[in-house]
Amino acid sequence: SSAASDVYKRQFLHTADWHIGRKLQGLDLLEDQQFVLENLITEMKKINPDFLIIAGDLYDRSVPSKEATKLLQELLVKINIECNVPIFAISGNHDSRERLAIGEAWFSKHKFYLHTRLEQAFDRISYEDADIYLLPYFEPYEARAYFDDDSLTTHNSATKRVIDEIYKNLDETRVNILVAHTFVAGGLETDSEREISVGTVENVAVEIFEKFDYVALGHLHNPNAIKEERIKYSGSPMAYSFSEATQTKGMRLVELTKEVFTEEFISLEQKRKLHNISATYE
Repeated sequence: SSAASDVYKRQFLHTADWHIGRKLQGLDLLEDQQFVLENLITEMKKINPDFLIIAGDLYDRSVPSKEATKLLQELLVKINIECNVPIFAISGNHDSRERLAIGEAWFSKHKFYLHTRLEQAFDRISYEDADIYLLPYFEPYEARAYFDDDSLTTHNSATKRVIDEIYKNLDETRVNILVAHTFVAGGLETDSEREISVGTVENVAVEIFEKFDYVALGHLHNPNAIKEERIKYSGSPMAYSFSEATQTKGMRLVELTKEVFTEEFISLEQKRKLHNISATYE
């Protein structure tokens, strides 16, 4: 390849749904999480990406334990400060925005961009020839209040209104990346994603995102939950329910310019594999 095309080579990693502090059937998974996320960092060092995307649910609960908080902090310091890799992250439906957002003001001085509030979705973050939009998990009532529009009653209508607002200022000559934590229509759920709401009210139509060059999604734990070329779930880095036992877990490596799009799934070594064993009572 020519030197000119090398200059614009943009590589980044897409991960989500770390759920630090999660328990499975009462069993603490912190050691397993540390193992797999240290492996993520080891793989990241080999790749040396331009940046890392974390698409929500960094914690498993809104009030994480001291141990969970300590582990997340250590991992983010390794990635962002020791490895000097910029981070683009959002809060998910499991995170407490207020807790996650502590330190937001000085994070960005180290190229750690963390958005936890709906109104921040309209703040475009420019990184070389790319514009990155961070849309944290939000409920329809927040969009109703923000836009003063009572018709926004579903996740689909609310998300469409937010994205349409972003499109007003979208520069289509640049690479446009959206990071979001939501349930995109056609996605396949596993047992560990807490239902956001009943029925199909939470589904967001895939067409809404068509002007983005890549959409990095979090929320569904299956990396193959949706069959779209440029709209992807990374899935969770490890299995969090029995229905995830057969899934390959990892992260996505994306190379993206206006001319080039390639994407590969990188599996991550697990401390222990989850197995389903069926037996009779006898």
